[in-house]
Amino acid sequence: MLASISKHYYPEIMNTALSKATPRSFIFSVAIVALATTPAHSAVLANLAGDYQGGTVGDTMSAISDQNGNGTWLYYDAQVNNDVTPTSIPSGSVLTFDNNPDGGSASTVYNSPGGPDQLPAITNGQLFSDSPAPAAGYLDVHPGNGADATLMRWTAGSGETGNLVLTFDLSREGVGDGGIASDPGSGYDDFSIYQNGTQIYDANNLYIGTDTSGMLTLSGVTMGTTIDLVVSTSNGILGYNLSYLDAEISTPEPSTWALMGIGCLALAVVVKRRQPGLARS
Repeated sequence: MLASISKHYYPEIMNTALSKATPRSFIFSVAIVALATTPAHSAVLANLAGDYQGGTVGDTMSAISDQNGNGTWLYYDAQVNNDVTPTSIPSGSVLTFDNNPDGGSASTVYNSPGGPDQLPAITNGQLFSDSPAPAAGYLDVHPGNGADATLMRWTAGSGETGNLVLTFDLSREGVGDGGIASDPGSGYDDFSIYQNGTQIYDANNLYIGTDTSGMLTLSGVTMGTTIDLVVSTSNGILGYNLSYLDAEISTPEPSTWALMGIGCLALAVVVKRRQPGLARS
């Protein structure tokens, strides 16, 4: 109810307050509304890096529980078609757990042993001997050759429903790993997000030194809803395609709408106090 009232009357109250309120009372009320409308999150349901777990070397991975304990993660060698058609997951393409597959230091990696250079791959450690490990809170995600993409799928469990919030940050590793910024020979990456197979975000041609981040509303999530984070190569070249990815799924802060309503009511009081008395007119 507060959400409906705030959404309907907020613009009108703000416009009136600009012309009616005293400077002091207006600043106070706007501060309340600013606080009320500041994005906030409550319970974290899933965190890509935080949920990452090792496995048994040589075994195809099993589903990993998320922060909430009801949803799951799985990692796949997926197929993309120039980011035009929805991502498909071939049969038997779940990644396999390995240890130091390509000379990385203390790496624990899920990868595709049959692919070129054992890619696609995802790890919380050092993937290659000449590449740095990702920063805390990030995973190192590397696509495979051509149409092979690294796909990280979160599946919502019981209690992980409604309108949720997804925040993400992906950065391409800099020139320190041997690649050259903006050089196509170093490989371009794409980053896409799908909800139940429908693309809801897409960033193309991410070369070394670039990044992409944002916050999305995941509308109408039900038990079994899938969210796919997909890293692929734009130009089909495997050359220093390291991408460091952080992603988190949470529930919206329940008090946000309540604060919004309080802020609007405060503005309404300010406006009312500044209006001429109806009895005298």
